[in-house]
Amino acid sequence: MVNVKPLHRLSKPEVAFTFGWTRRAVESRGWKYEVWSEPPAAELENIRFLAGYRRDWLFSPEILEELRDADVDGLVLGQAMECLPDRSSLDLS
Repeated sequence: MVNVKPLHRLSKPEVAFTFGWTRRAVESRGWKYEVWSEPPAAELENIRFLAGYRRDWLFSPEILEELRDADVDGLVLGQAMECLPDRSSLDLS
């Protein structure tokens, strides 16, 4: 089970109490319990940036194919772009 709460609210006593109670109830059943908040600022900015490019007509099929063939798992956006050294930054937009 996952509870989600903004980071600034996690320190509030009522939230801590509720999450503590929930953790005990969930884990007593043998289930896993986690609390999630906002991702780190850089990751959130990448997500927001990428959310603006949901339209397939904005992407070059050739560049997408090159990225699919590259080993980019776990890389941030800037590192993934470095995997295409034959492309200038102008080609990627």
